[in-house]
Amino acid sequence: MGLPELYDDAAQNVMEQSAGIGLWGVMGWGPLGWPEGESWPPNFTYGPNPMSAWSRAEVGWSPPETIEADTTGLKIYDVHSDAGKVYQIPVRDSDTEYFLLANRQNTYSESTIGNYYDDSAPAHGLLIWHIDEDVLPTSNRPNANEAHKRVDLECADGLFSDRGFPGNIPNSETGGDNLDYVSGDSTYTKNRNGNFGDATDVWTSGKFTPYSNPSTAGYSDNDLQKEFSGIAVRNIRQTNGVMSVDVHFIPSAPRDLGWPPMETKLK
Repeated sequence: MGLPELYDDAAQNVMEQSAGIGLWGVMGWGPLGWPEGESWPPNFTYGPNPMSAWSRAEVGWSPPETIEADTTGLKIYDVHSDAGKVYQIPVRDSDTEYFLLANRQNTYSESTIGNYYDDSAPAHGLLIWHIDEDVLPTSNRPNANEAHKRVDLECADGLFSDRGFPGNIPNSETGGDNLDYVSGDSTYTKNRNGNFGDATDVWTSGKFTPYSNPSTAGYSDNDLQKEFSGIAVRNIRQTNGVMSVDVHFIPSAPRDLGWPPMETKLK
């Protein structure tokens, strides 16, 4: 279908490898399915997993609906349902960068045989994707640089400088999540809490703002720095399988932007 592979095994140095989008899409490690239990290496089963929101948009299955103004109470239905949509929030001053919001519901029951969409996923809720179309594939690997992927999952459990969640040094902009600490070296992966995706990746509550971890910061020419995007996705909640959010655009960057969170600036 012309889609690039969204996993990352291109680097020779294990510290420069990652899981890409992990198991959250068939163009990543999704063909393997979700693992049973927490053994290492994982015992994968029930694959393949469905496409990510970006892949669905690329092939025309879920053309994104763009949000460009403050929106309260936006309802987001399961992307695999008849009412399901993918929502796009553009990053200011960029023609290539944006966030995608998609609801992925897990309706697994013990009577289910095999996998139907996300039935075997470890959790359900909102997946938030950070996209930069300006990142060109390297050997058909647009996610080869975990510091600046073309398709990056903003995992709800946050970014850390020292290791994946739970880490000790939170870093809302340039840290790594569990997906970023997967490599061909199983010892390296285990010691840094690396995995191919888990239940803490999805958003079921909370907020995604310039002051959250992870933050809505945009990319810059220097991957060690980030740009103020002005995007705040707040009041994330879930009711009977339907996600609701409030989207707010902050007009300019406060002088004291950074960690720790300064949520009072948003009120």
